Amino acid sequence: MPAEQVGAVKENYMWKLLIRRGMSSAAKFQSPAGTDEGVFDHDLFSLSWGPIVAALSFIFDKTGDPALISKTLMGFHKCATISAHYGMSDVFDNLIISLCKFTTLISGTGGDLSTSPKSQSSCRLVFQLVHRHGDILREGWKNFVECLISLFKLQVLPKILTESEDFTEPSGRVSLIRRSQISAPRQETGLFSSLYSYIALSAGKQLRSNCGSYTDSKLMLNLFLIFDPDSPGSKSSVAEEEENKRKTQVLVIECRPELLLSESKFLQLESLLDLIKVYVSELTFEIA
Repeated sequence: MPAEQVGAVKENYMWKLLIRRGMSSAAKFQSPAGTDEGVFDHDLFSLSWGPIVAALSFIFDKTGDPALISKTLMGFHKCATISAHYGMSDVFDNLIISLCKFTTLISGTGGDLSTSPKSQSSCRLVFQLVHRHGDILREGWKNFVECLISLFKLQVLPKILTESEDFTEPSGRVSLIRRSQISAPRQETGLFSSLYSYIALSAGKQLRSNCGSYTDSKLMLNLFLIFDPDSPGSKSSVAEEEENKRKTQVLVIECRPELLLSESKFLQLESLLDLIKVYVSELTFEIA
């Protein structure tokens, strides 16, 4: 019998029994007569939220099953809803910080955001929770603003967040994105073009001299093809980057980050002050 075994066999069996019991009427809590049914809910959640969030984070990080990812995100959402109901800022901050890490934006790259469904789902949930329960967010503002800065560097934020009024401009608006940040068309004077010219010249000299081995000549020819600005591989790489950027822009449109600017006037004073402090600190860091 599985119950008589030891180790993983017994643990898996007992876990299945617990899951089956949790789906039955035996899982309902019995409250004392004459008391509110939810009188102990806050205490129970205060004791259990730490292990619950840790388990959800571990499962979400390790799994690749779409159904399991969806259930895990639902668990994050329910924990956030309960913490917001009881005004537990520390719990909500922990949830936002954990989800921001899964977006891959917290590292400043966001390279997986356009290709990873897990990162995209995390990003949608983070913005959804911040828009709905931003009043109780405190320390989590820092991670959330870092995600916004990463999206700004990727140039995928809507224009309402990257443009400002300027009466000196003919259009009355000025872009906050520096000209150096705007990607310019590929030109022949770039680094890869110069490197390509150098390799091509070296390969030509070596092939004409016939003093090198066949392996060396083949290697130089391969490098010649790799760094060719007009090669199919180079063009496909640029097309892939543009497609990834387009997908990220579609995702950002779904997240509606502009609501953070338009709806911030409705935040509670304490949460608004924490948000302004993060803005000032991040701006100081970027200028320095």
